[in-house]
Amino acid sequence: MRNKIFVFLLLLTNVLSAQDLSKIKNTKSNIYISGNIGISTIFYNVKGIDPRKPNFSYVLNGAPTLHLYGFDLPFSFLFSNYQRDFRQPFNQFGISPYYKSLKLHLGYQNLNFSPYTLAGHRILGGGFEFNPGKLRLAFMYGKFNEAVPRDTSLSPQNNLIRTVRPSFSRKGFAAKIGIGTNRNHFDFIALKAKDNPLSIISPDISPAIHPEENLVLGVSSQFYLLKNLIYKLDIGASAYSRDITKDSVTVDSFPFKNTLLAIYTPRINTKLSFAGETKLEYKTNKFSINLKYKKVDPGYQSMGTYYFQNDIEQYSAGMSFSALKSKFRFRGTFGIQSDNTRKNRASKTTRKIGSFAIGYQPGQKFGLNIQYSNFGVSQNPLLKSISDTTLLRNVTQSFMIMPRYNFGNKNIRHNLNLMINYQNLNDKNIYTVQYTQMKSLNTNFNYIINLLKAGLYIRTSVLYIQNKISAGTTNSYGGTIGLSKSLFRRKIYSSLNYTYTSNTFNEKSNGFTYRFNLNLIGRINNNQSLKFSAFLLNNNSKNTEIIRNFTETTIRISYNLSFNSKHKK
Repeated sequence: MRNKIFVFLLLLTNVLSAQDLSKIKNTKSNIYISGNIGISTIFYNVKGIDPRKPNFSYVLNGAPTLHLYGFDLPFSFLFSNYQRDFRQPFNQFGISPYYKSLKLHLGYQNLNFSPYTLAGHRILGGGFEFNPGKLRLAFMYGKFNEAVPRDTSLSPQNNLIRTVRPSFSRKGFAAKIGIGTNRNHFDFIALKAKDNPLSIISPDISPAIHPEENLVLGVSSQFYLLKNLIYKLDIGASAYSRDITKDSVTVDSFPFKNTLLAIYTPRINTKLSFAGETKLEYKTNKFSINLKYKKVDPGYQSMGTYYFQNDIEQYSAGMSFSALKSKFRFRGTFGIQSDNTRKNRASKTTRKIGSFAIGYQPGQKFGLNIQYSNFGVSQNPLLKSISDTTLLRNVTQSFMIMPRYNFGNKNIRHNLNLMINYQNLNDKNIYTVQYTQMKSLNTNFNYIINLLKAGLYIRTSVLYIQNKISAGTTNSYGGTIGLSKSLFRRKIYSSLNYTYTSNTFNEKSNGFTYRFNLNLIGRINNNQSLKFSAFLLNNNSKNTEIIRNFTETTIRISYNLSFNSKHKK
């Protein structure tokens, strides 16, 4: 792997012309490094419930950038002992130096070529992006997954056997070639990844785990048809083999057959599926309207993505605008989404999607935000044997209103704000409504005082939360008080928050919950800071079948260093 990357970089440097290299040698640019680095230690303890974190963990992270002869070489790294059902620690390092239109990618990288090919999957390897003029080139090769053997061990909390899901080592590449600019372009994308069946010792392989292979071809484009009219298109075609140990098959003639068969072998379990979306949008500074269509086949999958919803067909429209000199803002969408795109299932589920958001700010003192969404789901039988008792018919509504008011002078500022959030799942099926109906109400009123000269910030709030589900009704009401103060001529920032809620279940008292949080941030100098935070959560319940009694504490100590030094050659 290292030798391949070295040869790749050696060839890539030849892309730079002799004239560019001469300019680099003769430049008098500064050589300097800038960025930040930090380290944190976390201590955790809990009683009454299973731990949600390790008792001790550390995190070392940084983002330095080396500026060298006109090149910018940004690094990023993260080291930690934090493990959650994985054998290897979460230790990652990556660098993406660039010069003019050339950008290299080394180490761990997250690249996005298009939504249905390579879309954010983390790869350990090497690659580049090269955009001279209107030519758009990109390539990435490396490891998509580490090999993870089956690991059976005892859980120290309950002495139960836990099994880590094994996975094969997976390598592959992604390539992009296109023409155009960021404003108008047409890109063709290819991704190929394959598991190594020898990366896990056979006795450790679960019967449900098989080595897989995937080839994805895609197109991504964007064009301004007029000054403010934009057309976008993203398409993907995926050939996915669930088990590469199965026999290969012969396929009929198709375009570029020999080229594609040289890098991918179709098998008896290979599935070909398609996905795509297209969007037409008219957009100005104060107004936009769009129409969008999206369709994803059942089981569509790309090894270059982690997850996206499949077996859907969606039509949607959206609009946004501002008025009254941008004091009034509106954004809304409406659409219809359905599944069973290939009509091979017994029923079809349809969702009506609608939402809007309003913002109104007539002046500096008063402001108002309103949000509403309505999602209706209905299931239509394609065969008469479907029972009405199992059909899905429900409407999910969400409404939130947030008024706010500010007043004061140069010495003291006051802020009043209210947040009311209501959610309702209304089941239209009379046979299932008693099990699925749900209502939730969350209200929070805050009064904040900011004493500017004293550097004192005081926050008080009153809250009320109600949840209605099939098991019963829970209520929580209480309040929060918080103080923030700058100390020692603003060298230390401190904050203290305490929240207490009284809980009920079906109108009977069910104990209380309180939270305590302390933060201290000290600046050692302009480049160094130290932070200490402590968090305590305690829950006391009378009905432990609803929620258990527990106490949880977390202490975090962090150090951060920022730097920017310049040294002339």
